[in-house]
Amino acid sequence: MDAVMEGSFHPRAKRIILAASCARDLSLRIIKTGTTGLAIPSLQFEVPEGRGRYTTVADLLIDARDDIESTAFGARSSAFLDALSEIINGTKEARIVFEDPLGNVEVEKEASHPRIAVEWFDRSWADSKEYGLVPYYAEEQHVGDEGIDKLVELIQGANHIVGLTGAGVSTESGIPAFRVPMAGDAPVQSSWWARHDPKDAELASFLADTDSRKRFWAMKADLMEIIGGAQPNAAHTFWSKVHSMGKLDALITQNIDGLHAQAGVPAASLIELHGTLRTVHCMTCAGSAEPDTLYAEVRAQAGALDPHCACGGLLKPDLVSFGQAIAGEVLSRAMQAVKQCDLLIVVGTSLLVEPANLLPGMALANHAPLAIVNQGPTKYDDDATVLLSERPCGQIFETLGDALGGSHIPM
Repeated sequence: MDAVMEGSFHPRAKRIILAASCARDLSLRIIKTGTTGLAIPSLQFEVPEGRGRYTTVADLLIDARDDIESTAFGARSSAFLDALSEIINGTKEARIVFEDPLGNVEVEKEASHPRIAVEWFDRSWADSKEYGLVPYYAEEQHVGDEGIDKLVELIQGANHIVGLTGAGVSTESGIPAFRVPMAGDAPVQSSWWARHDPKDAELASFLADTDSRKRFWAMKADLMEIIGGAQPNAAHTFWSKVHSMGKLDALITQNIDGLHAQAGVPAASLIELHGTLRTVHCMTCAGSAEPDTLYAEVRAQAGALDPHCACGGLLKPDLVSFGQAIAGEVLSRAMQAVKQCDLLIVVGTSLLVEPANLLPGMALANHAPLAIVNQGPTKYDDDATVLLSERPCGQIFETLGDALGGSHIPM
């Protein structure tokens, strides 16, 4: 039977955690929507979604096991399947997690069962849109010169502005975008990856392979030489003006070039989501190294240097490499700022990379207007109150700066 009638939505998403310790716990009946995910963390097992049904927890696990057994993956995973069978038989304890963005999943006796925990959480913006639950729509989208005027108006009326910037801000200063190239990328980015292998930018390669590590350092020294000769453009200096107006809560950047700081954005307001190339530390003792001297030594040795700390640990710039997690406190700070802002301005990013591409949805979910300044589409274009894509970011912010005039904007 269908567990949920169309349009029957709880105000928030729901997560049910069952600490099953015997077969009796698995005989509990469950109402499951088509979007409910099933996970067993101890087995690193996850089924993102499935059809809605009214059945037992055990039957859901049996269906999952049968699906796995029918695949080539199942034939090579006897230990995994044995562990799953032990859980189904009630001879192995397991933490089973059901997560439903609709919020309608239910397990029998969840309110009183001693081993069932229920958590409610906010839906993502993407889920809210998918299920027709978007809490905020831009009444009208403003583009071109009208968009500039509207953005000035939004800035004048806001008190807690947050910026989110990407590579498009710095390419106008001559710095290549530092991600794997994609169709439509600017020539400067394509030429960068013609000279360097993206695999050498991976954390796993850096840790495991001396030759890859040498190429990594050569690549970073090459990039740092470009950065050293670059100057901030209007898309950088704009944020120091917003700060001087007392309106900048945070500037979140995906760039590692340090040009926002060079343009006058104070450290207390700057969140470098992917770190920076301008500082270097030891991965073992956390001791610092003088970056300019180190990059100069790497260039002098033509990429033959594998820098180590005096303690013997590996030296690494304070940037987030491919495959490396963003520091939890950095991401938490960015998310908190976005959730509390009353205007989010996104500049120079296509919003393709997580977790940065989740941040606009958090602002929209809290009814903050969104302005996007980017040459090229993003997945949030339809949700933006202001969409400026006709010209490069720097040119748009020169025009915006002129429209704002001095820093004496009404508070």
